[in-house]
Amino acid sequence: MNDLSEFKTVPQQWKLVGDISYDLNKPNKSEIKNGTGILVHTPKGQSKNILVSNLEHQNLALEFEFMLAKGSQTTLYLQGRYAIKLNDSWSNYELVSDARMNVCRAPGLWQKMQIFFQAPKFNNSGNKTDDATLLKVVYNGVTIQENVSFKEPSINSPLREEATTGPFMLSSNGAIALKDIHYLQFENPGNIKNLLITAPAENILDRQIIVNPQLKTIVQRCFIEYANKKRTFCAAVGDPDNIHYAIDLSQGTLINFWKGGFIDATSMWTSRGQIQIAVPLGSKFEITPSPNFAMLSNDKETWPEKQSDKFKFKGYKLDASGKPTFLYAVNDFIIEDKIDPQEKGRLLLRTYKISSGNHTNMLWFKLAEGTSIKQVGKDIYSINNDSYYIKYTNDQSSKAILRKTSLGNELIVPLSPSKNQAEIKYSIIW
Repeated sequence: MNDLSEFKTVPQQWKLVGDISYDLNKPNKSEIKNGTGILVHTPKGQSKNILVSNLEHQNLALEFEFMLAKGSQTTLYLQGRYAIKLNDSWSNYELVSDARMNVCRAPGLWQKMQIFFQAPKFNNSGNKTDDATLLKVVYNGVTIQENVSFKEPSINSPLREEATTGPFMLSSNGAIALKDIHYLQFENPGNIKNLLITAPAENILDRQIIVNPQLKTIVQRCFIEYANKKRTFCAAVGDPDNIHYAIDLSQGTLINFWKGGFIDATSMWTSRGQIQIAVPLGSKFEITPSPNFAMLSNDKETWPEKQSDKFKFKGYKLDASGKPTFLYAVNDFIIEDKIDPQEKGRLLLRTYKISSGNHTNMLWFKLAEGTSIKQVGKDIYSINNDSYYIKYTNDQSSKAILRKTSLGNELIVPLSPSKNQAEIKYSIIW
C-alpha cells in the first residue's frame, strides 16, 4: 500500500492515508493522518465508486484487515461477480449476511477477513461444469461460511456473465479502511489444505464436546491456556447472547473475552481428562493477566507483575439468571466483581464494589494495559492499536490516569482510602 498501482480503476473517493480512526457512535466521522499504508473510502455523493484490481484471478486465497465506520456497508466482489458483505452488523444486526454467527466488531476497530475462493469451471464447449464456491470464509478467527456455491453472479454485481477469471472489486456507500492485503492464487484446493483445515483442539481425540449456554449463564471451573501455559485456577463464563469471558481466580484478572461459541470441553471430560483444558471458541482476545488491584504510594510506582500474597479468592455467588459475582479480599479491602453482558452481546459491563477498613495506603485499579492506549472520545479509550475499547466514566474521586510503561501504556484509577465504599464501572466494547 505504498501506492495504488495494484488497481486499474481508482475513483476519487478512494485514497491512501497513514492512519485513521472512526467514531464509535457517529456515522462516517473520522480522523485521518496523511501518509501511506491504509486504503480508505470516503463517501461523496452518489457517483460511481467501484475500486477494481489489476489482478484477474481464478482460484484465490485473500486476506486483509479492515475498519468500518458506524453504519458502513461495503461489498467485495470476487471476480467482479460474487459478493461478500463487509457491513457494520455490530451496530445493526439486520445487516448480518448468511453467516453462521455475527462476530463483527464495533465501528473504529480493526477486523480480519480470510477468504478461500474456487472459481467456476467450464468445459471445452464453454458450458459451466462447476459453480464458483466459497471454500471457507474466516472472519475475526471464526469460520462463518464453508462450501457455499454461487449458482450465478450475485445481485447487482458489476460483471454479469460468468467466466474463468475476473478482478476483485470493492463497492462502498460508507466509510471503510483496509490494510495488509495479501493474496495467493492456487490451482488445486489441496495445495492450501493446511490453510483450509482447522485442527481440533486436541488431535489425540476424535470427538469434540462443545459446551454452549442456552437459557442461563454457565460458570465452568477449568484450566485455561494462556501464552502456551496452563493456568489451573480459572473460571470460564458463558452467556446465551454468545459473549463470554474467562477469569484467572488466583489473580482476579480477566484473561480472555470472546464472541461466538463458548468452550470445547473435550479434553476435560474424555478419558481421564489428563489435559483438562477448556478451549474458548469464537473470536477471542487475550489480556495480560497481571493483577487488577495493587497498593501503590503514587501514580509513578511500577505496577506489580503478580498479585500480593494478601490477595484471596473468596468464592462467588449467582443471581437468578446464573450470572456470577466473584468475591476477593486484598489486605483489608473486600471486593465484589460482576461482569454482565449488555446490549445483546455488544459489550461487557464490569462493576466492582470495594469496601475498605482503616487501611492508610492507596488501593489502585488497572482498567487496561497494552502496547498502545489512546483516548478516542469522551470516556472512551482504544486499546492495542484499535483492537477493542474501554469506556470509563470519570468522577472527581477516581479519575483515570493514562501513563507510559516499559511495554506500552497503562490506564489506572486511584481509589480514595477516605471512602469506606467505592464503586467502579467500565465497559469492554468490541
